[in-house]
Amino acid sequence: MREARALYLQQDIQTRKMDIEKNFIQIAKNLWEVYREQLWEPLKFNNFLEYLYSPEIDLSKGVGYGLKSLGLYLEEGLITEDWAVKIGTSKVRTLLPKLKEGENVQEWMAKAETLTNLDLQDEVAGHEIVRYSGTGQFQALIEEIERERPVLMESEVRMNVRTV
Repeated sequence: MREARALYLQQDIQTRKMDIEKNFIQIAKNLWEVYREQLWEPLKFNNFLEYLYSPEIDLSKGVGYGLKSLGLYLEEGLITEDWAVKIGTSKVRTLLPKLKEGENVQEWMAKAETLTNLDLQDEVAGHEIVRYSGTGQFQALIEEIERERPVLMESEVRMNVRTV
């Protein structure tokens, strides 16, 4: 009984996540059109960023511009809607710098299909992906990070606490 319920919920979550991804794709296409045609002007906004920050849209600069770029790449045919829905818009946004570079695009697209978003972020940033298991290895990693990182200013610590 529990297994059947778990499977049902997992399938329901996957279906609803696909619906969310499809909505993000449409938002990306809409934002690209607003940007390309400067459609913020008839709405009395001074620029695209002001439009993004408006209470009606309420998107951060990073999310708004990332989705706008996604809309551009969809229009140019660099990526397809089906592929973007399949891997998820978070991964597509992670890949935007590599897609902009235009080198090894197929390789990056293949990585996006197999890696988690966190691992993909590390790959895009050029970090080595290291997996630790067990408390001893985890503690060793924490100690290594603490030895190598610079001392944080009190304001940076407060900022990092809020973003966690």
